[in-house]
Amino acid sequence: EMAVLRRSFEGFSDALLVCDGADRVIFSNPRYHRLFSSSPGPDAIQGWPFEHLARMALTQGLLTQLTGTADIDDLLSHRMAERRALVGRRQDELVIGGRWFRRVEERIPATPGGDLPGGAIVTAYSDITDLKDAQAALEQTKAIAEQNAARLSAAVEAIPGGFMMMDEDLNYLIWNRRYAAIGGATDEIIRAHGNARETFRFQARRGDYD
Repeated sequence: EMAVLRRSFEGFSDALLVCDGADRVIFSNPRYHRLFSSSPGPDAIQGWPFEHLARMALTQGLLTQLTGTADIDDLLSHRMAERRALVGRRQDELVIGGRWFRRVEERIPATPGGDLPGGAIVTAYSDITDLKDAQAALEQTKAIAEQNAARLSAAVEAIPGGFMMMDEDLNYLIWNRRYAAIGGATDEIIRAHGNARETFRFQARRGDYD
């Protein structure tokens, strides 16, 4: 069973590291070694304490933790405290080698008499750089659109007379306060009805045209 799992993990697209209950390495896949290229090789890494690997990555500046400190000892202390307190699953985001990763860690309960009598901690790193870049581009596009909308609104408001634009279904698109005041309407009435036809009907029922 363990051999089957190892073969499956070998080709896993995420970087994987599995440590035993004492937090010593029992498995790492090729993707892990490509991500942490300065770590010991696949055979040599067996039995290594996770703390030593974490210190190596921090010392070489490969791993950027989002904890508000740059002190390696503080970062390592924070990281190991997270590991010791881990119950079930947790995830966070961090930068490794200039790229964004989602890190998911899960503590596997001990299975007396099984392959993991002392339990294990599985750590997976998923590259989310493209997702982050897409989110940043979307946020930038949204910010530009909001800025352009604000400029258009200010320009329309600066027009001396009443101004209004609507679509072919008579839905209001944009207007200024001077237009809203024409004929007894208000900005609130126009926003509430959203359509010129409905606004005129409301004003007719109210008696504005009597």
